[in-house]
Amino acid sequence: MNMTHSPRWIIIGLGNPGREHELNRHNAGFMCVDALAKKHNINTNQVKFDSLIGCGEICNQTCLLMKPLTYMNHSGVAVLECLNYFDMDISQLIVVLDDISFLPGNLRVRKNGSAGGHKGLNSVIESLSTQDFMRIRIGVGQPPKSYSLEEWVVTNFDEIDMTAIRDAIEKTCDAIDMIINGDIDKAMSRYNRLL
Repeated sequence: MNMTHSPRWIIIGLGNPGREHELNRHNAGFMCVDALAKKHNINTNQVKFDSLIGCGEICNQTCLLMKPLTYMNHSGVAVLECLNYFDMDISQLIVVLDDISFLPGNLRVRKNGSAGGHKGLNSVIESLSTQDFMRIRIGVGQPPKSYSLEEWVVTNFDEIDMTAIRDAIEKTCDAIDMIINGDIDKAMSRYNRLL
């Protein structure tokens, strides 16, 4: 990948590395980046910024796809390193993550906001010293009473939830296309009403 020119957008999925985490609820962000990579034929096998990355065209704009390998709670370290390397503004950043507040299949597009208890997003906010960046939250469902939050987010999706998550990821990819085309308000209007 040619690293001499800055991409127009950096799209970051939050998650945990390793095969044992691939289908975890906490890895909805990674799953979305994988879906984007497949949709737009982008290879994300290069390791840089403590992340798996790949660069390619989405909606005729150069985009960097990124999956931090720092584990969820330290995601911001990788994000900051990438932004600093390219000297890019946070307005060019889109973060995709899981959210237990929403049912599987629902999503929320936001221009900014707090971490809402999400440790990976909190790490990004702390590293960048701002919460004013775009993010898309993908619902993964609330934990049953028999699970702690920490246990729940590293469980795998069951078959029913996985069907809903695949649909949500497809919608997230469409929302990202809209954002890249300058239509974040349209993306918010179309997808936030699903909640």
